[in-house]
Amino acid sequence: MSFMWVSVRYQNVPSRNFRWAHEGVNYLKARQRAGDKRFDYTQMNDKIVWPIGYCAGYREYTLEERNAFCMSDKWYEEYESRKSQYHADGHVDAEEACECYKRYLLDSSLHYGVDTKKKCEVCKEWTDKRTMIGGYTSFVLCETHTTRAVIASLFTVGESWES
Repeated sequence: MSFMWVSVRYQNVPSRNFRWAHEGVNYLKARQRAGDKRFDYTQMNDKIVWPIGYCAGYREYTLEERNAFCMSDKWYEEYESRKSQYHADGHVDAEEACECYKRYLLDSSLHYGVDTKKKCEVCKEWTDKRTMIGGYTSFVLCETHTTRAVIASLFTVGESWES
């Protein structure tokens, strides 16, 4: 099995003395490429930086690779359906890279559920509806406000850490 790694250098990557660079924490942010000065939304762990989301570019995986990475058929079909969104040409600025990653998360990680009743974050009506993006961001929104437009207006992407 062969894996394709794209080597891109980014500006202002902290030294090994940087606390998060070696403690198993993922440090996510838009970073500027050293070569062409364009931006990607990236993840860094142990001072290794790579583009994520749509900025990572699209690649086809063999069945062997899909099995090795535990990719379900459903996940892979959804990944392929968004093939045209993936790119490797970067963005003009950090804000554009953040918006690209936000779009990726809304397309790939937006889930709806129910929980105990709380007030909607928009209209303050009681609701048992929840909206979750990935595993770290959730919103309490009533049925009226559970729309992609409202969720996108509440959800921000910038610099973050996760473990």
